[in-house]
Parts: sequence; C-alpha cells; structure tokens
Amino acid sequence: HAIAKDPAMILYLNDQENKKRSPNENFAREVMELFTLGIGNYSENDIKEAARAFTGWQVNLKAQFYFNKRQHDGGTKMFRKELGNFGGEDILNMLLKDKQTSNYICTKLYKEFVNEKVNKKYVAELSDVFYNSNYEISKLMKHMLTANWFYQEKNIGSKIISPVELLTRYQRMFNASFNNKKFMLTSQKLMGQVLFIPPNVAGWKGGRDWIDSSTLMLRLKLPLMMFKEYPFKYAVKPGLESRDSKAFDEKKSRYEKLKLNADWQSMYNIFSNFKEEDLTQKVLDALIVAPHETIDKKLLSDFASASNNKDRIKNLMIHVMSLPEFQLI
Repeated sequence: HAIAKDPAMILYLNDQENKKRSPNENFAREVMELFTLGIGNYSENDIKEAARAFTGWQVNLKAQFYFNKRQHDGGTKMFRKELGNFGGEDILNMLLKDKQTSNYICTKLYKEFVNEKVNKKYVAELSDVFYNSNYEISKLMKHMLTANWFYQEKNIGSKIISPVELLTRYQRMFNASFNNKKFMLTSQKLMGQVLFIPPNVAGWKGGRDWIDSSTLMLRLKLPLMMFKEYPFKYAVKPGLESRDSKAFDEKKSRYEKLKLNADWQSMYNIFSNFKEEDLTQKVLDALIVAPHETIDKKLLSDFASASNNKDRIKNLMIHVMSLPEFQLI
C-alpha cells in the first residue's frame, strides 16, 4: 500500500487529476499492468472501476499523500466480479488476494536475479513462498538465493549487465573517478540507460535490449578508452521526448579522450603472486562469470605481453574486460 500512496507514484501516473467527475485511468491501469496482475489478467471494466476507487488520492503542497474526500467517487463499483463501495485500499487488497499478483512479481524477480528464460516450476515455488508469507519480500529473496537451482550452471552468467551496473563495476574494481564528470552522463546516454530517466513507466526492458551494433562496440572498447586513453568518436542521440529535433547531427560528432583516475595497486597485489603461465587463467576466473573454457588463452597472453609484471597484469585485465563474456553476469 505504501508505494501506491507515494507522492512520486501519484504524480507520475496522473492520479492527482483523478477526480470523481472526470476519472483518470492511468494510475489504475499501471497498478494492474506493471505492479500486480500483468497484461491480460484484467478487463477494461476493471480499469474503469478501479480508477473510480482511486479518485481523491492526491498530493498536498507539502508533497505528502492525502485523501481528498470531496473528489472521491463513493458510489458502488463492480471490480473483478465483486460488487461494493470500494476505495483504493480495497482495490489493492483484492489485487493482493489474487495469487496472480504473486506469480507476476515472482516472474519479474526470477528474470532479474536468476535467468531471463523463465522456469515455471521454480516461479511457482517462489510464488507459494511469497503468497503464503503475506508478501514478505525478505522471505522470498532468502528462499530464492539459497535454492539449489539458483546456482545451476545454466543460471550463471546468463544475464547481460546493464549500463549503470557496468560502469559501477569499473568504478568499484578500481576505485575509479573520471576527470570529466560529464562522461558518466554521456556514457549512460550512449549505452541506453540514464539513471532516473526511464523511457516510460515500465522502465528499461533490459536483457538483449541493452545490446545493438553501436552499444556492443562501445562496451567492448570502453576498457581501452578508460585505461589506455584511446580516443573515441561519439554523438549522443536525443531522447524520445526531446523537443530539439536538431539535437543529433552526425557532423557534430566529437572526439574525446577519457582521463580516468584508477587504483591498479589492489589488482597488482592480488595477481602478482601467480606464475606467469597461470596468470591468464586466474584473471579469467576472477573477471568472467560466464563459462570461459573456449576463450583463447594464448591469444590473451600474447596481447598482455609486457616487459614487467605490473604492465602484464594491466594489459591482460584490460583485454579480458574487452571480451563479450565480460558483459555477462
């Protein structure tokens, strides 16, 4: 119930304009489509009647939820074949009572944390735990993360890392920071995920939608650009809602070198103890989550060739981070 009454939720989904004389269906539709039942598990009449029940849910000048009784439709409503004088809380309770809500949420969580290819048996197992615990998210996550099937080989390295997760991974590995602070925003735009600016109410699709011919090449070149200061050419396309139709112009593409402050010493400390002939395998084991038996280790070793051990470790890590397999988590 709390998130449904969050001021940001109410304003973003137009429930501020949902009044008894002119119901706005957006909030009711998205509550069912995105947060509870999922598409195909409700009717248009359910949307209309739920919208009536949510009338009067507004945000005051202090950015707090409040119930505007004068704008609430207190009439009888027919929602999911039940008749009653329902309010917003009643609608939410009825949605939570339907196990389809648990199934839908668990399916989304399975795709996010386990595998995009859904195993209906395991989702049903999760849904039982979630529903029977009265939607206790901690119990659900504990069950998921400790299940034997969570660690099956097919679920390891099966997910394409998101742009923000990828950038965060680099920053945390090397305690890194960019001299050009704008690059964090630019890189997010180039890879298709700007924090707090989703493409629509549903958010980013994720998975294979992160990858196309341009974003994949940028991802693979990013380690060389960051750690070897290789120049790159780019032009940021405008967002879908951009008012500036001339915002994207290929002729205005620009070259830039990244200057990154990175702490390599911790990596040297970890890998300097290994023999040269074992180094490639150790770096692969540390950085690549997905199966990597088919990666050409000799070729990587040749790329990493250097006159001293520190440069060898650095070169090897940069080339391993440039592999497509590094994009899988």
